[in-house]
Amino acid sequence: MIKAGKSCEAVATAFGISTEAVSNAIAVHRAARRLPARTDDKSRYKPTVPFVAKYKTIAAEVLRRRKAGEVFEQIARAIKASMRTIRAAHAFAMQTQADQPTHTPKPK
Repeated sequence: MIKAGKSCEAVATAFGISTEAVSNAIAVHRAARRLPARTDDKSRYKPTVPFVAKYKTIAAEVLRRRKAGEVFEQIARAIKASMRTIRAAHAFAMQTQADQPTHTPKPK
């Protein structure tokens, strides 16, 4: 409305707010230093390393500790992760282990 030539009073009356609120909003709008919007629909954020979920990074350690006889609660405290993350890591490790082919020698 301001760009259309309306005064602060007219805008304040139209929105039912004070003229001070309108002038503060205009000041904030004019002071904003935003980057222009991208036209190619790509994100500006480019991570330097690919994201790997925590449960995948700790899966081997969780499996080792479970085979050593530790319970999930002990592992969670030692690794400083939630029970849900520990369970997910264990499930991932077991699945990864199951997916690996077992090498059995051929009988002669």
